[in-house]
Amino acid sequence: MNESLTTEESEAVLIALSHRIAANLPLNTALTALADESTSPQAQRVLRELDRRLQTGESPNSVICRLQERLPAMVGKLLQGGMEIGRLDLVMQVMLNQKQWDRDFRHRLMIGFAYPMAILVFFGIWASIVLWGLVPHFKGIFENFGIQVPGITKLLIGMSDVVCDYGILLVPVLLAAVIGGWYWLLFGNFSRMSSRSGQTIPIIGPMLSLRQFSEFCEILAILVEGQLPLPKAVQFASAGLSDPTLQATCQNLVRLLDHGESIESAANRLELPHAFSLVLRQPPDEMACNLRALSNVYTTKGEFSIRSLIISVDVMVMMAVSVMIVTTLGGLFLPLIRLLNDLS
Repeated sequence: MNESLTTEESEAVLIALSHRIAANLPLNTALTALADESTSPQAQRVLRELDRRLQTGESPNSVICRLQERLPAMVGKLLQGGMEIGRLDLVMQVMLNQKQWDRDFRHRLMIGFAYPMAILVFFGIWASIVLWGLVPHFKGIFENFGIQVPGITKLLIGMSDVVCDYGILLVPVLLAAVIGGWYWLLFGNFSRMSSRSGQTIPIIGPMLSLRQFSEFCEILAILVEGQLPLPKAVQFASAGLSDPTLQATCQNLVRLLDHGESIESAANRLELPHAFSLVLRQPPDEMACNLRALSNVYTTKGEFSIRSLIISVDVMVMMAVSVMIVTTLGGLFLPLIRLLNDLS
């Protein structure tokens, strides 16, 4: 069996499998039901092959390992950690929570950006009418009377010339930008944006890094609670991270702990967040509880960052549009007022 599942197929299989494991269904029953329900021929073949191996006497752990081989690498690593502590359902649920967060994040951005996007569209229509239909008439008046216009009026006249000459070419570019923005909101992979390039995006980068650390703490709490040694738990929990900085820090932490260095010393060397380093020094039961609390703290910070982002965009768009409208009207009518004063 050499077939691998795509990311979308993997997500669908994991969602359904986690529900059945949580409902205490036998693995063979779950695999059979999944194969019958799946709409992907490739997923059906993989699941039926796993079910056949289970019926021929192969152990459930071995079958899960074979499923792990068909999944993306980071998902398979997390499944391995879940199997080692016997809580595969919880680990899978955390992974699916990340998918749900992606969808919620996308939904919030779409709702939050709908108003400023509508303002920009209406402003674009208004600016096009002004530059294409109004400014050329004012330009003729200024030229006929030989009026010396200020720099802002010259800029408006230059923009009007561009719109009149190349407007047909600019329309597809603007439409492509709008469609591309909405496509990103609808289908963009926000979890991957916490990669190194995504971290450079103001507000969004730090916000996604907070979410990554929150998810890491939640998975680490499950693995520690399952009595998995801390170095191994950190290694499994960091497998699903797309934040390269956090992943490298976790790998260095595992390396230092494996070499016998104390948690306190390793935390100081790696400059881990103070609250996180304090939690790592606690007994497993307390550590798991406080890791979940820490995860909630970082989730709350991420939620606040989302609201701050939406408010900031609204304010910046309104200010920019207001300034451009006032500047446009001033650039057109101030020379005209000066002309009327001269004529009177």
